[in-house]
Amino acid sequence: MQHIKATRVATASWKITKDFIDTDAVGVGDFNPGDEMPFKFRMYDDDGELYYEGVSSDNETEDAFLPLDDFGMPNAGCTDIKYLTGGHWESL
Repeated sequence: MQHIKATRVATASWKITKDFIDTDAVGVGDFNPGDEMPFKFRMYDDDGELYYEGVSSDNETEDAFLPLDDFGMPNAGCTDIKYLTGGHWESL
């Protein structure tokens, strides 16, 4: 299992909860047990293929891109992150 930890200082916490490409990759960013992370996200490649799903403490500021910037893009080439908003997945 591959573990990747982000090193950039940020205000948002996030973690990968499901790997859809079967690499068993696990990613966390500024995650502390007990952090509230109510926002679900998904990361996709440029063909629209779903790679990862996770949760984050932020879905509105620049920090909402941290899972993509710190994990999805460098680990698997993901180019899009979508957050569940009002029952629909929406790109930032």
